[in-house]
Amino acid sequence: MDAIANGGYGDSRVFVSDIAALNLATVFNAATIRCQYVAMLPLITYYRDADGNKEKFSGSPLYSILHDRPNPLMTSYSWRSAMELHALFYGGGFSRIERDVIGRPTWLWLMDGKRMMPQLEDRGRRLTWKYRLASGRDEIHDDRDIIHIPGLSFDGIAGEGIIKLAAKSLWLTQATENFGQKFFENGLNAGGVITTPNALSPEARKNLKESIKERSKPANAHLTMLLEEGMTWNKITFSPEEAQFLGTRQFQDVEIARWFNLPLRMLKMPDASGLKNVEQIAIEMVQGTMLPRYVAWEQELNSKLFSSTSGTVTDRFAEFNVDGLLRGDSKTRAEVSHIMRLDGALNANEWRQRENMNLRDDPGGDEYWSQPNLAADKTNGAEDKPSEGDPPNEPPPEDPNAE
Repeated sequence: MDAIANGGYGDSRVFVSDIAALNLATVFNAATIRCQYVAMLPLITYYRDADGNKEKFSGSPLYSILHDRPNPLMTSYSWRSAMELHALFYGGGFSRIERDVIGRPTWLWLMDGKRMMPQLEDRGRRLTWKYRLASGRDEIHDDRDIIHIPGLSFDGIAGEGIIKLAAKSLWLTQATENFGQKFFENGLNAGGVITTPNALSPEARKNLKESIKERSKPANAHLTMLLEEGMTWNKITFSPEEAQFLGTRQFQDVEIARWFNLPLRMLKMPDASGLKNVEQIAIEMVQGTMLPRYVAWEQELNSKLFSSTSGTVTDRFAEFNVDGLLRGDSKTRAEVSHIMRLDGALNANEWRQRENMNLRDDPGGDEYWSQPNLAADKTNGAEDKPSEGDPPNEPPPEDPNAE
């Protein structure tokens, strides 16, 4: 099986398959976190009215498809997680849009990103996808019927997977783990030289070799070795610390965090950012790593699922609700909401909704406050005009003594 079919790239010395990469603890953790941050957020369908306000559009069939179950076999969580994993490892996550007789989406079926290949038709003006079935037969799909969540791409179409680009780094990580495994499988845990002042007969040499072989088994590790005929054991190897084995492993973990664009603390590793609050670390994760992915998802879903048959974007759209991940710590969140409440930008029920609390039953929950001293001065800049009850302005009487 060739390297590309396995998800790895390059020659055999740097080949790492997708399954082998997931066997590395840091890669597994990094991929899991990236996929979970896409899958766990509510993906909501909205409707925008003529005034530009948006409202949740739960009556749309697409709301149920994106929020609950994209197809009879998968939940929204499992579908989005698999799509993002394909995008990370193979450069693109793909799903086929199944439509009804009038062209409305009914199901989204996950496809294998390793088997997809883009094709440009009509002199590069139309995009189609060739999908290789397990039987070896090819299917051609129009781009409007394929949800494509891309990875990093040079041409904006075919993405590059992390496993391909990070093959050499992952190979070194795998080699480091293999070294550690072999080191601790060796019962002696160290190499050395046995010296003796006497010449050994062939029978003595044979017995010594068998003794060392038996002593080197993992089950006999740390047992005392008996040396005869004045033999001495001289240790000449160095420990893993001396060989910078542990330092190499830590460096490779940091390298994997860079490839997946994750803060070190998300992978349970210390860093020098100074962020100690868990909520601050989560905000850094969303803003620095996940927001670009959310934009890629939203643009693709809105262009493929909510556009009309003519390609015109409608007033419906899907959006990730990231408010819960960007709210900050409890104290900061309460201070911001309090200021918005006093300034009339938030009522009590809206505040309670943001904190995942039940609404108030009394009418006061929907009332907006305002500060009278901050009311707009509507006469600012206008000339003073007399009211209807004021006498008209008359010129002062003439002074008779004036010349």
